[in-house]
Amino acid sequence: MADTRTEVFISQFAKEFNVAFRQSKSLLRDSVKYYSGVGESINIPTIGNVTAQVGRGRFTNGTFTEPAQAQVNVAAQPVEAFDRIASLDPFQSNVDFRKSSIDTLVSAINVRIDQLIIAALAATAETETALPTANTMNKQGVVKMASVLNAKNVDQGDRTLVISSPAWEDMMNDTTLTSSDFMVNKALNDGYFSNVAGFGKIVQSNYLTATSDTDYTGREAYAFHKRDVALFSPKEFSVSIDKNADAQYWVICVAGLYGAKLVHDEIAWSDVSDV
Repeated sequence: MADTRTEVFISQFAKEFNVAFRQSKSLLRDSVKYYSGVGESINIPTIGNVTAQVGRGRFTNGTFTEPAQAQVNVAAQPVEAFDRIASLDPFQSNVDFRKSSIDTLVSAINVRIDQLIIAALAATAETETALPTANTMNKQGVVKMASVLNAKNVDQGDRTLVISSPAWEDMMNDTTLTSSDFMVNKALNDGYFSNVAGFGKIVQSNYLTATSDTDYTGREAYAFHKRDVALFSPKEFSVSIDKNADAQYWVICVAGLYGAKLVHDEIAWSDVSDV
């Protein structure tokens, strides 16, 4: 019978999707530490900072303070994306047709994962970092965010700064960040920044918390290290392909489990306004 679904094809499509997803990158997936495991949650052991002791005599016992140890539970939640097609037969036989759908689904999943990571960052208990120029992410603002991490003895490598669109505009309008006289980058050409004040990645995202749903006012900027946020998934994505209730089209659903949580609360954040 024409336009029929087969389990063999669903299995093939699931493999194609998972390969494409693993090869893809979201804005923030590479900026956090990924964990896999069995079950819908995972316990991640953490250890506090170790304080160096003053030197002792050769035959004198020193003191040792055991750092605080704990576990952080990261629970996964359903992450899904949907696409719909009019007919299944050309979808099964046309590789380009399938690739277009897979790209759409991968993009949607990556957006959802980025939202989970930003929600994990938003759970911080740290106080807001006041920027030198109020609510403006210029060069001085970026340096201030980096200095907060420095004060917390956060490692220099694997740092990310995620900013809103207004903050990105602030940086693009600061000539000391875009001019080759000051920086070895092509921000005005490429539209993005890298390696500024120790931040290997500076990511612009519209999924930061806003005080207004229409003008992006009050969206935050977050500075963090890769080890600060854990991203957990226990399994690959599964695929289902079914006709809708009135049999007018086919619905493709990819479903998985992902969770993100702040593991080390050693981040910096600040409001960045567009007014």
